[in-house]
Amino acid sequence: MRPYFDPEYENFNQRINPPRVCIDNNTCRDCTLVKVDSMNKNGILLEVVQVLSDLDLTILKAYITSDGGWFMDVFHVLDKQGQKVTDEKTIQHIEKALGPGSNIPGATKGSNSPGRSVGMHSIGDHTAIELKGPDRTGLLSEIFAVLAELQCNVMAAEVWTHRTRVACVVYVNDVSSGQAIEDACRLAGI
Repeated sequence: MRPYFDPEYENFNQRINPPRVCIDNNTCRDCTLVKVDSMNKNGILLEVVQVLSDLDLTILKAYITSDGGWFMDVFHVLDKQGQKVTDEKTIQHIEKALGPGSNIPGATKGSNSPGRSVGMHSIGDHTAIELKGPDRTGLLSEIFAVLAELQCNVMAAEVWTHRTRVACVVYVNDVSSGQAIEDACRLAGI
C-alpha cells in the first residue's frame, strides 16, 4: 500500500512564499534576463531549465545563487531567432509556468548533485527510493533487476521523464518479511 501524501501540504511552502519571476529586456542590450526568486527545493533548477528549454530558448549563461533556503537564478536567454524574448505570449507563459500560479511539482529528495541522486526513507510497510539522473533505454528494467537481486519487492513506482532526464520514486519492501527496509547497512548497499 502506497502512503498518502496530501497534495495541499506538498504545495504549502510555495503558497506561503510564491516564486517571483521577472522578465527583463532593459538591463542587457543583447539578451533577455529571466530572474526567478523563490524558496529553494531540490530539483527546482531542473524545472526552470526545462520550462525555458521547452520554449526553445537558448540559455547563454546563468547565475545561480542560493543560501540553502532561498535561491535567485538569473538566466540570459535568446529566442529561436537569436533575439531578445519580446513575444508577449512567450513572456506570459514563462511568468505563468514559473510564477505563483505555477504547477511545478515537488522535486525528489536526495542530494543536489548535478548528475544523479538517490534518496531513501521508510514509511509504514515500505521504503521509498527516489532517483534522478540521465535517462537511457532500459534504465528502468535495470533498476528493477538490481532491486530484485537485492531482495527488494517493488510494490509501486512512479516515473517522470523529460528529454534526457528521468526522475523515479520506487516503493519497495523486504521480500522475506514484507516490511520496510530499515537496516542502515542494507540501505547503503541499495
